[in-house]
This record gives sequence, structure tokens and C-alpha cells, in this order.
Amino acid sequence: MRILIALALAAPIGGSAAAQALPVRIAQLTTSRDSFAILANGIPLGTLVTAVEATASGVRLRERSRIDGLVEQETTVDLDRHGTVVRVRQAGTVQGEPTTIELDYHATGVKGRANTVGPNGPVSITIDTTLADPVVDDNAIQGLIPALPWTASSRWTFRVFSGGQNEAAVRTLQVTGTEPVTLGSGRNVEAFRVDLAGGPQTANFWVSQQAPFRLLKIAIAGTPIEIVRVE
Repeated sequence: MRILIALALAAPIGGSAAAQALPVRIAQLTTSRDSFAILANGIPLGTLVTAVEATASGVRLRERSRIDGLVEQETTVDLDRHGTVVRVRQAGTVQGEPTTIELDYHATGVKGRANTVGPNGPVSITIDTTLADPVVDDNAIQGLIPALPWTASSRWTFRVFSGGQNEAAVRTLQVTGTEPVTLGSGRNVEAFRVDLAGGPQTANFWVSQQAPFRLLKIAIAGTPIEIVRVE
């Protein structure tokens, strides 16, 4: 669920680590629909449904997430034919407070608005930010996982833009090992364990080892929350 990824990415890191564009292979994003269970210590809390759709100009990533009494959000991310994020729209509620993100990316930056919920209540941000280097919107990371050329030695350092914070920062995706994942159906699948590092917490993804690369599970280090593919 992207709200968990946003929490893991919430604070920028220092330093000037070399960052490059992610090697997105847009042809690997084929039309699909996947369902996940959101669990806390193995107890069901909610659901996550993701979809990939073809558009006239590229691909649209859709996500609907729900945790009763806490989060209900719908997100769409539009990619061009090169896999570059061009548009993000998100709407929903977090702990009963309405939230929205509306971002439009262009050649030199991003413009839009973000209405989020912070520790002290609702926060509204107007965004008109210059971005000198290629970036990935934080709402797109999860959806782009299947579009990357995964191997046992994959490691990419790239820049991420967060509309909720109006900041860009360097993050790293790296395969750290392999291990089995038990899907919601009970079937075991061997997967790459992938760490998304650089924020205050590490996000963990488990990705199938053969193409088409499927996202199987998500977790945030130090929390009891897991998001597990139903099948």
C-alpha cells in the first residue's frame, strides 16, 4: 500500500549519492489486476487491489487500498511510453480526514497540490518544484516493480519525489537475497527479497524470480504490517 511506502520514504537523506534513472521496461507492464491482503501480525486488516491499464500514450497504474477506520484511498499514476511518470491523482481519507494529491510532471519539474494529514492535522501544499534530474514519484515505485530487469545482483540508486512533502531525495532498491513467500492461497513461491533503503525505515518487497516479475509481498521494517498477494 502506497501510504506505507510513503512512511518509509518520509524524510530526505543527506549526502550526494550518485543517482540515475530507473531502467524501466514499459513493455513488461501488461494489463493485469492483482489483489492483496493487508495483515497485522497475521490478522486481516484490509485489502489492496492494483491494476495496470494500457492508455493511448502509455500505461496507467491504479490502486485502491482500504483499512477500516484508518485509510481509504484511490491512486492513479500515468506513465508515458518510456515509463516516465507524467500525472498522479490520489483521493481518499486518512483517519477520517480527506486527502488528495494532484501532480503534473513536465520536462523541468512538477506542479500541483497535496492535501495530506500530518502529526498536527491536515496539511496543504502548493507544488511548483524544479527537478533537474530524472525522478520517480513515490506513488509509482510499487507499480514499477514489475517493469524492472530483476536479477540476483540488481541494485539501483535513483531520485524519488514526494508530493506530500514537496521534496526529492535519493533512494536505493537492492536485491538482498532470496526466500520463499507464502501467498494468501497457501502456495509457496521463491522470491527475490528487495530492500528500498534511504528513508527513516526500510521498505521490503518480495518479487517473483522469473518474468513476468510479480510483486508478492510488501513490509516495512520494524512494523507488524505485511501486504501479501492473494494469488
